[in-house]
Amino acid sequence: MPSKLKGDIQESREECWDELLASRCGVKALRNLRITTQQDHMSPQPRRLFDKTFATIRSSYQKILNSTVAKTVYGVYGMGELRVVMTTWTEAMAGTEADLFCIRSVTSSGRAAVSQYLLDAEREMKGYGVEVNRTKAGTLSLENKKKLVDPTRTLEALVAQSNRWYDVSLISFTSVILEHPIIQRLAGHFPLLHRLRITASNEEGDESLSISTLFNECPGLHSLDITPASPCTRQILPFQQVRSLTLRMCFAFIAFDYLSECRNVERLELHAYLSVFADNQEDLDCVFLNITLPDLSSLKISGKDDKDDKPDEPWTKIDERSISDFVQGSACSITSLCLRWLPLTDPQTITLLRLLPELGTLHIEEQVQAHSYRRTNKIVTSAFAKQLAMDLVDTPSTPFLP
Repeated sequence: MPSKLKGDIQESREECWDELLASRCGVKALRNLRITTQQDHMSPQPRRLFDKTFATIRSSYQKILNSTVAKTVYGVYGMGELRVVMTTWTEAMAGTEADLFCIRSVTSSGRAAVSQYLLDAEREMKGYGVEVNRTKAGTLSLENKKKLVDPTRTLEALVAQSNRWYDVSLISFTSVILEHPIIQRLAGHFPLLHRLRITASNEEGDESLSISTLFNECPGLHSLDITPASPCTRQILPFQQVRSLTLRMCFAFIAFDYLSECRNVERLELHAYLSVFADNQEDLDCVFLNITLPDLSSLKISGKDDKDDKPDEPWTKIDERSISDFVQGSACSITSLCLRWLPLTDPQTITLLRLLPELGTLHIEEQVQAHSYRRTNKIVTSAFAKQLAMDLVDTPSTPFLP
């Protein structure tokens, strides 16, 4: 790389890095909350912190991008601390191994240009080898994201390192991906593989995953985490070696089918959860007044997204008693709760949370109006925040959270 370019990159990095580090505390403070909400819908104090923090990072990111990537494709890798990942949104991540910052752009207009930079850098510097070298620790996660560029060269580089993999996760992979000739070359080349997680795609007609033999020969495989896409989905695996088995999103008969194969399991984890999508009170009551789930551990309830271009009749009020009656009638131990786009108030939410003494994870997304992005209900209020206040000296828990 030309010395002048190296100097420009270093100068740009030093100018922006102090700003990134200065804003780190604000980012971490927000991440410690177990609530996610839109930027415009926070109470004034957190919102100002949020605005200031991410405005600083976004500004710093733009400086880095303009002074490195815009100058030359070598800047993408010359930085060493800037990586651009192409997804539906443009994500820019700048940070070290320990401190990683993520800024999401609200438009994807620059994606094609950045994608081309990455491709050019790959050709010039055998670019993806930089990422492959980071698998030395033996951990690899492959996620199938739509609208990616041709993955052929990336896959070739990854396949060459498969003999070092210890932990592999395949997330939302379809039969088209698994049947790719390059991927098929992996079969029989996992001498160190110990843990495997497979989350199959839910695409219709993708039933050929049931005959996949990609991981049939893994002499060290002992831990298996499976999320089947449908009852017909099946992987041919060395089940007799499995000592730890996790089954997610499984019907009972599917779980028993796997258990009949895994005769040497010493640790079994079954994930029981319920996900409900409701457009109105009638939808909500129809579900919760007619079911009892004593083994439920995770509950997700999603309402209407009023940001839809063609919203139906707005859902402005909710009667949470059907949910409360369901929780009490089921006598279940819910540890994870997600409430999205529901017209709940803060007192209603607090009342519901008091019924969940074992709750460990809480995710709340408030309703917003189309186009204006103003929240139509208020859950995260000062009264709600006071209930989350934690006295680390006298009591290790909040009034309604562990």
